[in-house]
Amino acid sequence: RIRWVQSYGAPGLVIGLYFLWLGSNTVAASNYSEAILPIYVNERSLIAVVAVVCFIIPATLARDYAFDQGSKVEGFGLDGSTFSALINRGVPGEALGAAIEGPLFYILGWTLFGLSAMLPFDNGYRLQQLASLLGCVAVSILDARFVQLSFYNAEATTYETLLNGWYLGLAILAVVIGLDGGTAIVLSIMAVAMIALGRKLGMEERKKGDAWVTSQTVNEQPTVYGMGIPLYTAGLIVLSLAMSIPMN
Repeated sequence: RIRWVQSYGAPGLVIGLYFLWLGSNTVAASNYSEAILPIYVNERSLIAVVAVVCFIIPATLARDYAFDQGSKVEGFGLDGSTFSALINRGVPGEALGAAIEGPLFYILGWTLFGLSAMLPFDNGYRLQQLASLLGCVAVSILDARFVQLSFYNAEATTYETLLNGWYLGLAILAVVIGLDGGTAIVLSIMAVAMIALGRKLGMEERKKGDAWVTSQTVNEQPTVYGMGIPLYTAGLIVLSLAMSIPMN
């Protein structure tokens, strides 16, 4: 019996609960100053959530699932064999499978997330907004191009160094997003902590995780109902909430 961790069920539950919470706690604009935790539902939050829900989370799950199921390293990502088999065995399926398992959609998602900081486009740009965009692009490339490849190739020392660099990059991004202080900095720091912890737990729970990178052994009993993926998802949603707050 196949046991696999990377289902969209847990992220879907977290995302659904987020929208339920959002919809059940709206207040009139006239009472907005009375809100304990003011959340902005605007163009920025919409684009940020779309980036998380439609790109970053699915791309993360796809690449992890593909590698756990046996896809091999090819170029900057995986060869697409796992998803090609799920789609069909023709050339279009192979090309699409490689795209799904590669870094493209992950980097695209983070880029879209960063672009949300630039909205609205007709108000000019601050250095903070540009830094947020560049930071999102940088952490996505570092992860997809370097961290993941060192993990796939079981280069333990390099992987550990690059992963710590990615965590540091996320922390810097959190400070940039929350530079104006208040709710934004609290949410962004909380989000990065959740993302980091979620990723760490996810590596312990999956089939090819911590044991793979250190000794190239496989976890034969992956934790299907773990907290890694839900926590990672929740962290990205909280970061999108921080991003939605106007950068004054």
